[in-house]
Amino acid sequence: MSYDINWWGVLAGGVIMMVLGMFWYSQLLFGKRFMQLMNVTDESMCEEKQKGMGKIYTMAFISNLVMVMVLGFVLGSLSIFSVGDALRAAFWIWLGFIAAPSLSGVLFEGRKWGLYCINAGYSLVGLILVATSFALWF
Repeated sequence: MSYDINWWGVLAGGVIMMVLGMFWYSQLLFGKRFMQLMNVTDESMCEEKQKGMGKIYTMAFISNLVMVMVLGFVLGSLSIFSVGDALRAAFWIWLGFIAAPSLSGVLFEGRKWGLYCINAGYSLVGLILVATSFALWF
């Protein structure tokens, strides 16, 4: 398998994931419910911000870049360049590599279903957006 990675596409995908996360976990969408499920208060969030969220956001961005790079590699290696095929691939990748393995957190670790749904939903929407951007980029 040989495929040239579109590094600009990877960078754009990383930014897409971060911007999506900013909205997804904001008070506009699921932030309030997420904080409730995580037993986080506004006060504890302020304390965390004072400790320095820069490192956390940097690591999250790097993690997103890795995921986007692998997604781009898979799509390119499979010669998936249409939006429809990219959407299908994003869904199946999400189902097999994110949704199914993340379920063990609910089943064995006692995490809440709502938290699973919020996080898995973020990943699904993110993969769909990034896969679409890759399909349109090529």
